[in-house]
Amino acid sequence: MFTPVESLAGGLLLSTAAYQLLTCNGRIMGASGIFAGSVKGGEEGVWRIYFLSGMASSAILVRLFGPAPPAFVQPSEVIPIIGGLLVGFGSRLGSGCTSGHMICGVSRLSPRSIVATATFFSTGLITANLMNKLYPDTLAEGSTALQLPSIPAAVGLLGLPYLAILAYRMVRKLADQNAIESVNARHITALLSGFFFSLGLSISGMSDPAKVLNFLRILSPSWDPSLAFVALGGLIPYGILYQKSVKQAAKPALAPQFEIPTSTVIDQKLITGASIFGVGWGLAGVCPGPAIVGAVASGAAGPLVFLASMAVGMLAYGALF
Repeated sequence: MFTPVESLAGGLLLSTAAYQLLTCNGRIMGASGIFAGSVKGGEEGVWRIYFLSGMASSAILVRLFGPAPPAFVQPSEVIPIIGGLLVGFGSRLGSGCTSGHMICGVSRLSPRSIVATATFFSTGLITANLMNKLYPDTLAEGSTALQLPSIPAAVGLLGLPYLAILAYRMVRKLADQNAIESVNARHITALLSGFFFSLGLSISGMSDPAKVLNFLRILSPSWDPSLAFVALGGLIPYGILYQKSVKQAAKPALAPQFEIPTSTVIDQKLITGASIFGVGWGLAGVCPGPAIVGAVASGAAGPLVFLASMAVGMLAYGALF
């Protein structure tokens, strides 16, 4: 189904979560880095665990009270394994994924992220279209039909980012009044960002591999442009807010300094990593954030295998580099 409203609403939630995590905690919302760094000691690991806990709690709520996750069976049992390994290894070698490079990096006009995004998007498109014949015909059924929610539902969906902002403001207000310590406020902010990031992935369709693949298969008559609206809602607001407010700020609201990548080096490692990541993404239709959401929300073997393989790919990078 072509779902522009849901995808736009989900994209707005993604940009809200990313912007608030940056302006409050000074952190970049890169799912692969957060997942891989959750085993670190001290505060570097703790805030990431809060973020991942927020993601998991949102996915559980969607599983309990939301519509059933789309049933999509990979054409081969090895696809989640290969795709997960490539996505995990490539995201570490290329220093990011769709959230860190595309949403947070391109919006900041980072040269590295622009090159990385162009690279993994290109290899993802090529892979998805070359592998098109592997996927069953049912993948394409109804994918181009326009689906619009009722007006009340649309208002509710598009109003979710505002409710999210109110939650963040409440945390900041409590911190300003010394009702909670700054470190606890940062943890709650990370938890909220993980929650709304996960919810945005679910609402937008990014956590549905079939929808992602139908977007990447631009040569197919069943092409579904929905996820372009995710980019519209995710990149543009974040980019405007970053240029107008974050660049002018001396420090985040709840942390002593911003932790923003400053490297401008575009080297073979970046391009190779992004290329490998894109192949895995185009093969399985899953990247790090949706992998976590899918594994928790569905509990099915395919998403769990992909997540485990992704972790192995990240560990392999750590062992080699």
